[in-house]
Amino acid sequence: MTISREHWKPPFATSPLSTSAVPRFPPWLCPGCQSGTLALDKDTFKVVETGVSKGCRAHEARDADWIDERFAGLLVCQNEACGEIVAIGGRTHHSEDLDWELQQQNWYREFEPVFMYPAPPVFPIPAKCPKAVSAQLKRASYSSGVTWDRARTGYAQRLKPY
Repeated sequence: MTISREHWKPPFATSPLSTSAVPRFPPWLCPGCQSGTLALDKDTFKVVETGVSKGCRAHEARDADWIDERFAGLLVCQNEACGEIVAIGGRTHHSEDLDWELQQQNWYREFEPVFMYPAPPVFPIPAKCPKAVSAQLKRASYSSGVTWDRARTGYAQRLKPY
């Protein structure tokens, strides 16, 4: 079981603050077919600034790192035979990149997912994985409740004698 660590390191996607560019999230594994990858459906993606953040716009010391936004959208499995849809939502952060050569200050929007449903698997489930363990790991991904408890239960199933 290999975990693609770069798929799980934030920030997951960035875009220049000055544009309305849609982020590119990592190609997470599809929770449905476990073989396709997820891609953002650009037509469903939306970023909205919070009311408190809008209220601070007139402040003289306001900078881009004061901006507080939320985003939501749908990820779609690229495997045509599957077509699973995953809801994603979260918040943005803003980071500064100073270009000393050009003496420019550039701001980037970083997207931090807070939820994904159904959640992509952190690692692919091997074909030789016992069915009881595999079932618990899949339930953990599709759960809207406490997923780590179900993942732990799957691990406990693995330790039982057959």
